[in-house]
Amino acid sequence: WPTPLAIGENLLGVPYHLFIHNQPSPTTWLGNAPVLDAFSTAMLFLGSYLYVRHIRIARTPIFISIVALTALLQAIGSPLTFSIIIPFLYLVIAMGISYLFDVWFAIFPRNPIARSIGWGSMGVLITIVCIYHLTHYFVGWPQAQQTNSTFTERQP
Repeated sequence: WPTPLAIGENLLGVPYHLFIHNQPSPTTWLGNAPVLDAFSTAMLFLGSYLYVRHIRIARTPIFISIVALTALLQAIGSPLTFSIIIPFLYLVIAMGISYLFDVWFAIFPRNPIARSIGWGSMGVLITIVCIYHLTHYFVGWPQAQQTNSTFTERQP
């Protein structure tokens, strides 16, 4: 078991790696980029606020326990990666996006121009995020020198 100080550092490292600066792992990740981009982070905070506000929804304790368990496992030094928690984080992000649509359409209930602007701007934002992640994972990661050197087998 790691020391309590190491557990505390690992526990503080979870949000640091998610939002600010990830640890280099050429087998699973490109450089030091954080796991979530800026838009996803903002929608995660909005969705988290909604889930905390509506704590009695059945899925809220499940999400909280999964995030806490994953953070605890990473804090004690488990080889667990963020791939376990990412699908649940994206469900919370989707809740934030849904809430943003709800607020937009509550302000402009019958205005077709405003509705089109809301759908269009959110579509553009989601498209930019998808393009960022697609280029990050399918173009940048396989072409990175560290990734190639990690997966290249050297034979005598």
